[in-house]
Amino acid sequence: MYQRFVPDKVRNRRNVHLQKQPDAVIIASYLWAIQEGCRTASAIYRAIRHNLFPNNFPERSRFCRICQNLAPSIQRMRYFMVLDLCQICSFGLIDSFPCPLCQPIRNLRATLLSEVADIGYI
Repeated sequence: MYQRFVPDKVRNRRNVHLQKQPDAVIIASYLWAIQEGCRTASAIYRAIRHNLFPNNFPERSRFCRICQNLAPSIQRMRYFMVLDLCQICSFGLIDSFPCPLCQPIRNLRATLLSEVADIGYI
């Protein structure tokens, strides 16, 4: 997917050959850490360093910078993956991530969407 969907100017950027791990490995390890339940950048980095690459991985600030620069590429790969899936199947993907409508302290006082929204997954 990386070779197919990431633009050439990202894949062939300056000094990319000097990285300790290639972009595809960084993207895969980043997605693995998110799948494992890590939500913050420091937790993602700790999980990768502890479980996957204890010795040969970029330092935390460089890793965060690489991930931030690769975020549009990850979104592009996700878009084309969903587009490919939608052409061969007759169902759609729905994101079921809960979205907060108000601060937890205001749960009982919020009235704007009280008829359709409740605490928990919708």
